[in-house]
Amino acid sequence: MRYAFVIDQSRCIGCHACSLACKSEHEVPLGSYRTWVKYVEKGYFPDVRRTFSVLRCNHCENPPCVEICPVTALFQRDDGIVDFDRDVCIGCKACMQACPYDALYMHPDHNTAEKCNFCAHRIEIQLEPPCATVCPAEAILVGDLDDQSSRVAQLVATEKVDVRKPEKGTIPKVFYIEGEPRALTPGASDPSGGYMWADRGTSTNRPNVHTGVAGATATGTTGPGDSTGPGVGPEAWMATDMPPAAAAQALAAAAMRGETDFYTGVWAGLSPARTVYDVAHKETPWGAHVSAYLWTKSIAAGAFVIAALAPWLNLAGSSRLTLGAPLLGLLFLAITSFFLIVDLKRPERFWTILVRPNWDSWLARGAFIITAFGLLATMWTASVILEVSGGPRPPDWVFALLRWPLIASALATAGYSGYLFAQAKARDFWQNPMLPLHLVVQCVAAGSAASLMLLAIGGNATALGPTLVGALGIHLALIFFGEVTVTHATVDAAKAAHAMTRGEYAVWFWSGIVLTLLSIASVLAFGPSGWAGILSGLAALLGLLAYEHAWNYAGQAPPLS
Repeated sequence: MRYAFVIDQSRCIGCHACSLACKSEHEVPLGSYRTWVKYVEKGYFPDVRRTFSVLRCNHCENPPCVEICPVTALFQRDDGIVDFDRDVCIGCKACMQACPYDALYMHPDHNTAEKCNFCAHRIEIQLEPPCATVCPAEAILVGDLDDQSSRVAQLVATEKVDVRKPEKGTIPKVFYIEGEPRALTPGASDPSGGYMWADRGTSTNRPNVHTGVAGATATGTTGPGDSTGPGVGPEAWMATDMPPAAAAQALAAAAMRGETDFYTGVWAGLSPARTVYDVAHKETPWGAHVSAYLWTKSIAAGAFVIAALAPWLNLAGSSRLTLGAPLLGLLFLAITSFFLIVDLKRPERFWTILVRPNWDSWLARGAFIITAFGLLATMWTASVILEVSGGPRPPDWVFALLRWPLIASALATAGYSGYLFAQAKARDFWQNPMLPLHLVVQCVAAGSAASLMLLAIGGNATALGPTLVGALGIHLALIFFGEVTVTHATVDAAKAAHAMTRGEYAVWFWSGIVLTLLSIASVLAFGPSGWAGILSGLAALLGLLAYEHAWNYAGQAPPLS
């Protein structure tokens, strides 16, 4: 049994009865949607056509939201419906990053993720979802794909149907008859001409994805959106001989590499497409807490890697490092845990990751990796404290037994997030196979920088200079050859890279690059000792933080619906 929707866009009249019925059935709060309607117009007066697209959860056969959920709050039923349990959800927002269809939202009262659940409570008593029963044009049909006598199965078998983002491999089960591609593909229609009645609001810290500039237009004018939505002001329209909507698109596209020819070629036979009605969705589920957590986790793991490798770095005789680095690592591990818990919408449920984990989720796996690392790190630190305190000295076999498991768990703690971001299938920019390696390199760089600051004055930091320079050099190489200069596989990945290097987050990105280069130059020119060493370590750490912030936010810049 596989329940599915068929939406006949040739019948849809854009009346919003489906979204209203859905809101009434589930008491969906104001500003949130389980089902919504998007209007797209094509052409220009007098040859204009408006199409309507009903968007919602696609109840995928391979649902990425179920895979990434760390506590199995999202689950797939035997009948194919992807349902959720708000009593279990911890509000990590990972499902929002995994869903390519922008179908999930955080309920403002429950602080849990919710979405269309196919009205499973009605399906169980053989009733259709209200969105289907209320539709006056019979544009929404529901049924079992495995039941060949059902109308849905027959339409899917005999009609030309489209699905959203088939390239994601999710096998969506919402099928569109005569679906408008530019409405079903995010970013294919431009909202720069303004929306009907009012502009859709966007956060002031988010860029206009069509211009790459926050709250600004391609021409620098203040559009109807500015800080509340995208747009190009009427004064810009009047400067051309093109109709307002077409002019707005052309002006906005001028700031986006590779799109200008499409929009300015409308008079050569191409019809402009524009979004004239849509709903707002949260565009940055993972904010500053996630950026900070990646940074603090790198310092925590890196400090223990350097401390454990001290004998091979000729640093074993320095009590300032052997004790200071582990204490610093534990401090930043505690800060990391704080950021992880505070970022949850239901932080009081954080412990449930350990008692009902979804072993397919790297968020759940990461919780156990961090726990194991924390236990080993605490044992190592306690042994070091006993060694330097003058009391009974732990036998050498204790350190020999702990050293390599500690290093392995530290590197795993740094690198597992790369696999977690890869499970966020909605974010094309994060689908970088080199990301786990990059995070490990950042961990070594952060640990070297922090340890350098401990030893720069009054200690022997000579061995840390080459380690820091080498790690930062590999870090820069992975950025430029793996993220900046590479030809990205998708438009969304390219837009995210543009947002990071030339858009709103360019200041953070280039600040991180400059600070990293200054750290390398300082070590090479003045050595790793003295105040130059302190400044080198500080510049390296701040550079890593600035880069993490730009990378995290830029990956979430392209719209999902």
